[in-house]
Amino acid sequence: MNSNVKRRALEPKNMFCSMLKKKVSVLVEYDDYKNRNNKGFPGTYYCENIISCYGAGKRCRYSGISPLYPDPLIPEEFSEEDR
Repeated sequence: MNSNVKRRALEPKNMFCSMLKKKVSVLVEYDDYKNRNNKGFPGTYYCENIISCYGAGKRCRYSGISPLYPDPLIPEEFSEEDR
């Protein structure tokens, strides 16, 4: 196998949405995944609330309206401090 070939991977994660004030599930896409210890940088985030937030016009980077909106997702392990 050619080691220069990029592989993609999806990983489910729980995150805290500071906009909705609740825990959400997201899929994180890694564009250059090597193995579980070397995932590369996270690329696209797919949030479980994309349809409802899009319909509600939420100004979130992941609502599908504009990637220029702020990122409300906080890793779950840091969410206790930010609630």
